[in-house]
Amino acid sequence: MLEPVKTDYKAVAKSAIKVIAPLVVLILIVGTLFFIQSQLERREGARIRAAVLYDLDYLLTALEQNLPTLDIIYRRHGVDMLALGQEFRAELEERESDVYYLGFWRDLRRDFLWRANGISHLDALTEGMRQWLLSYYMWGRGPTFQRYVEILSIPPAFYEDMLIGFPNDHIERNIVFDIIERGSIAYVRVHHFAGNLEREMVQTHRFLSEVHDYRHLIIDLRSNTGGRPRYFHDLIGYWIIREPHTMYINNFYMAGRQNIEFMNSMGTMRPQSTSFTLEDAMGFVTDEYIHILEDIMRMDYHYVYRHMFSPPPMLSIPFSGKIWMLVDENMFSAAQLVSSFYKETGYVTLVGDTTGGGLAFCNMSIFSNYLTLPNTGIIVRYDAILSLDSRGRPIEYGTEPHYFNRPGMDALETVLALIEEGWYR
Repeated sequence: MLEPVKTDYKAVAKSAIKVIAPLVVLILIVGTLFFIQSQLERREGARIRAAVLYDLDYLLTALEQNLPTLDIIYRRHGVDMLALGQEFRAELEERESDVYYLGFWRDLRRDFLWRANGISHLDALTEGMRQWLLSYYMWGRGPTFQRYVEILSIPPAFYEDMLIGFPNDHIERNIVFDIIERGSIAYVRVHHFAGNLEREMVQTHRFLSEVHDYRHLIIDLRSNTGGRPRYFHDLIGYWIIREPHTMYINNFYMAGRQNIEFMNSMGTMRPQSTSFTLEDAMGFVTDEYIHILEDIMRMDYHYVYRHMFSPPPMLSIPFSGKIWMLVDENMFSAAQLVSSFYKETGYVTLVGDTTGGGLAFCNMSIFSNYLTLPNTGIIVRYDAILSLDSRGRPIEYGTEPHYFNRPGMDALETVLALIEEGWYR
């Protein structure tokens, strides 16, 4: 009979220990590393959250001390930007998920800045916008341009993944020409005022020469977000203006640090600003806009901007027929100025909806201010100026058309109905 095999438990235990011990050590090492990593990530997350909250506080303070249109934003859209900013801050502070710079940039635009609905150009730049503005300002001269270039030249690393939102080529075909009715109604659409002016002047002037004796010229500026006002003057203004015209704009700004730096950067081109009293302010507005006095009295300085266009006599060949301009709520910046300027001349009849506003006036040109948030490097754009037209109407209220769209019709359909009926002014 075979004797049973005796198990050497000590040997088995030793063998097991030799196998298990390294695994236990490995588990302990991995666990320790994981704990350390999680603590580091938690600390880094807390650091980023603190940096983001600091930047938001910095921005809210800057807007309170520099943005002149806070009351107008509330009046037009029912949004209290400072209160909304505090709500946004509380949400970021209490958010369970981690806060990242790129996510903060996205949420800042979507949940806060965009609520101003285009007033004062309030926005955080995309990389495409930054590159386009940088290339635009690189062509300028003077200290203000240099300041813009310095602000826009060194973006934070997270901008590298943000090539969105503002393509450099804009719209492939900027100017569209059409004949709506042969011998009677001509149509020109201008998508923006930042195209190739020399090339587009040749095309536009050739077309306008061909339709010079038409009864109607329709200029469509709907959804035009701006560029350079001079672009429109050179492109089409020669065919509209019969004599020099000057538009006077009363401008006001607050003495916040960013605004003063912005004004000082103009050097000798800085507007000749002065302080003012309530009695002075009352002289800038009519009874219709007397409510704007409260906004004005939050400002510290005033100056007058004169926008002039005087076509050279040899080049001025005014269109002989009726001139219509189609406008809507998606027109901002230079497009806003053009609609207001040509309405004031009396040579153009506006049809559509009230324009969007969004324009700041300086005596050197028309530019926004920019501030860089200290931790994230996000570049925020805003207009430093509260501007009133000759009636005391805030530019940010937009320009009202002579004729609003008829029910169920867009601006072009409304114009064609007016032309067919023949009773327009």
